[in-house]
Amino acid sequence: MPASNMKLVTGLGALTSLGADRILTTRVALRDNGTGIVLVGGGDPLLSSSNLDVLASRTVAALTAAAGGVAPTTARLFINDSLFSDGTR
Repeated sequence: MPASNMKLVTGLGALTSLGADRILTTRVALRDNGTGIVLVGGGDPLLSSSNLDVLASRTVAALTAAAGGVAPTTARLFINDSLFSDGTR
């Protein structure tokens, strides 16, 4: 079957099993006492460069708050992709 047809089947399956109100998100969690951040992948299909800018701004604000109002100059970045178990890690 052509891939475009399979997208329709996949979309219908997702709507049926997850519901139309389900929101897939990518979130950021603090780590290492606020000196590190973890991107937790959630399958967000709308994550774009402009959305990443918003996510980065919010992350800096959270890191600043965690450091008592002092903006960080560096942070370690970790990726949590455990939602996706395709074995490519």
